[in-house]
Amino acid sequence: MEVVGECASAEEAFVKMPRLYPNIVLMDAQMPGMSGIEAVRGLRRSDLDYGCAVIILAESADHRDETLRTGATDFLVKEIPQLKLIRTIRRVYQTNLGEMKGPNLGEVAVDLIVSPPNDKAQLLRFVCLLEDRLKSIHHTALVARMAGSFQRGAVITVLLESDALASLSETLEKMPEVQKVEERLEEDALSTLPS
Repeated sequence: MEVVGECASAEEAFVKMPRLYPNIVLMDAQMPGMSGIEAVRGLRRSDLDYGCAVIILAESADHRDETLRTGATDFLVKEIPQLKLIRTIRRVYQTNLGEMKGPNLGEVAVDLIVSPPNDKAQLLRFVCLLEDRLKSIHHTALVARMAGSFQRGAVITVLLESDALASLSETLEKMPEVQKVEERLEEDALSTLPS
């Protein structure tokens, strides 16, 4: 998953889309100028339809049905947890853009058991290093959650494509902070997370 651009308004998005050609657009329903609903209508015009899926984010679910009728692919309330947003983006991608996906987008979750950090800053530095390393090796892998304590250590859950598991596991096991790498099915690994 990669962010290819950001826009402050629908008008700016219309200008940038031919160059960026995104698969999925996350659009705020209450943008300055043209609203998200108007923007979706504009995108669905034959001369502007780039075949992208559009997920509208709004403060409340008041205009959900109207938004979906205009051609938006999905509708979410802004206060959505990050993991649910990631899952929605992946579901929309696989459902609506399946012909564009690679041979294996099956997800697995890997728990990294890390040594107890000296302080919060040390743990955050490690997570930043981990995210940079994940991006450099396999850009679709991402840190999904962290849990633990300063006394017993932390568990960092990483989501990645199953075809990247072997190469990433070996790399992760070589990191000095990582005591153990455990693979789990995504549903098992993330079932305790709030949705």
